[in-house]
Amino acid sequence: MAQCETAEDDGPVAVPWLHDRLAISSRSCRFELPMDFRDFENMSVREYLLKYCKVPRHRQSRYKRLFDRHKSRTTGVLSIQEMESCLLTILLDSVELPDLKALLRCLKIDSDTVVDLRLFSVICAVAERILYNNYLGSYESRPGVSRGFLESADFCNLEWKLRGVNIDPYFRRLLTSLG
Repeated sequence: MAQCETAEDDGPVAVPWLHDRLAISSRSCRFELPMDFRDFENMSVREYLLKYCKVPRHRQSRYKRLFDRHKSRTTGVLSIQEMESCLLTILLDSVELPDLKALLRCLKIDSDTVVDLRLFSVICAVAERILYNNYLGSYESRPGVSRGFLESADFCNLEWKLRGVNIDPYFRRLLTSLG
């Protein structure tokens, strides 16, 4: 079986890597940057994420299953409390709720925000990238956790690239955290 190995006397045994915190970050989502950084001046954090966060299919399906389980049957969206619960599930409870709330404040997600599947997916991607990496510790150098070469090149010298660009401090902080 793909998910279990059989032990001769004990029956099915879960494969250890399925429960390892790194299993959820085996392939990182990709964050891109616009060619002209002045585009950031007229863009909100949410608009940036929706346009420039590329979520792979395997992650999209995982996020969709979780979203579908928790979304409101009448509106088809998540409340902020349901989203926090979903994010803790995605991150295998490896982060604290105050850290999660701080991230949502930085993303300007509040109780009035309509969280549909696409927004939920990019919020999960950001949470995995920023919060999950904070809790990796000694595993930080393991393959699959870091960014790809293209993304590393995009975010190289980001502070210099953002000089003279007038953007929201939370937005600048997010970009720096992603880089």
